[in-house]
Amino acid sequence: MRLQSASTAQVAAVVVGVLIVVGAGAVVVLHGGGNSQQAVTAGRQSPAGNASTTTPTSTSGGGNESGSSGPATLDACGAIRSSGTYVVGADLSDGSNGRCLSILANDVVVRGGGHSITGGGSGAAVHATGVRNVTVEDLSIDGWSRGVALENVTDGTVAGVSVGGATAGLTVDGGGGGVVVRDSTVRSPGQVGIRVRNADRVGVSNDTVLGSGGVGIHVLDSTNVETIGNLVNDSASHGVLYGLSAGVDTLDQSNVTNWATPPKQAAAANGSAARRTVAAYAPATRNGAVRNNTVRFSGDHGVFVVAARNVTVAGNDLARNNDGIHLSHAAGVTVSGNAVTHNRDDGVQLSFAANDVVAANHVASNGDDGIYVVGNDDRIRNNTVTANGDDGIDVQASTSDHVVGNAVTLNRDDGVLLRNVTRATAHRTVARGNGGFGIDVHRSRHLALTDNEICRNAGGDVSMREARLTDRITNNAC
Repeated sequence: MRLQSASTAQVAAVVVGVLIVVGAGAVVVLHGGGNSQQAVTAGRQSPAGNASTTTPTSTSGGGNESGSSGPATLDACGAIRSSGTYVVGADLSDGSNGRCLSILANDVVVRGGGHSITGGGSGAAVHATGVRNVTVEDLSIDGWSRGVALENVTDGTVAGVSVGGATAGLTVDGGGGGVVVRDSTVRSPGQVGIRVRNADRVGVSNDTVLGSGGVGIHVLDSTNVETIGNLVNDSASHGVLYGLSAGVDTLDQSNVTNWATPPKQAAAANGSAARRTVAAYAPATRNGAVRNNTVRFSGDHGVFVVAARNVTVAGNDLARNNDGIHLSHAAGVTVSGNAVTHNRDDGVQLSFAANDVVAANHVASNGDDGIYVVGNDDRIRNNTVTANGDDGIDVQASTSDHVVGNAVTLNRDDGVLLRNVTRATAHRTVARGNGGFGIDVHRSRHLALTDNEICRNAGGDVSMREARLTDRITNNAC
């Protein structure tokens, strides 16, 4: 670089490899390192004519503050205390402080640049807390307790991040909303792939979670969270879990299992025992959506909605899980347009559910019932239910449930089983070619079985055990 001679208006100095040029307009700091140099505009002349020198503050791990000259390079772990864009310039490894990069400023972008952060830290590789407008992208993380952790962050994005070997891959806790976790991959997490807790307005989309030791994606005590277009395979517990009320340790698998215990035996033995109120559980997870995900090979349920309200489960492909979809103590949930096939137990199960809708699903070749219901005021309508290992639709210990417009065919036992139910309706449902009865009624009352197409079932068309005079049964032939 050619330097002009010093004058009263300019002073040039070189101090330990740093060139400082003080002029009438600005102070420029040139960081020398070998043949490379980076320029950052740092200040302007004071009104009195004396130049104020403002030097960049390095990250505590050795990176440079981002300035107007472009992204700064992070070449070591540390704290980011100023707004700007930062690029990881080398593979990083440092778990001595429990985390590698701490984001402590608003308006920060961290780009991995194809580099990785490895180590054995007990915390998060990248941790942001109490800030807004933060982005972490294009980064590989391995060997940390958590990959990326956003705590009380508003308007945050995690994109294109790959996490391996963490206890919890990507986590969102609290915050003012506007957080998105997308296009990222979590492999073999010990407990959970992606977790959203105590948060509002979060999107989890187009992510992949493989081989979780617990839950694939877990949303709890949160509102307006949408999980869309994700792939979740081989989770030891549930693929996608929405809910559990406040105060429950959701990572304790015994608690999760207890909530999911199938109530079939209790419902069959004592109908009133199954009629428990959903309101008593005061769900904190509300107004969410599970859409267009593929969930397979889960040790427990593909999608499990428990102690939650007003959640939509739609357009998902759920295969080779325990239950494909399981609702427990859930209210106002809509299950629609899903493909639920080849699951080990039920295709769709509602246990202690109220005011839920199961509509227009394809439920086929599941090991037990196609659709199993224990609950009140639920509507089972316009589903295709075929070739399941037990009953097509099994409603037990329930009040005011409605089975309308379904096609129930080729199931191993009954097409529709109603047991210990009151004021139930079966209407305009097709029940053909099932191994048991078309419609089989046990110990139920105040029923309306009308305008169904029932024929060619191996056990007979309609079986009424302990029929009541209050039942209305008309026009049910093919």
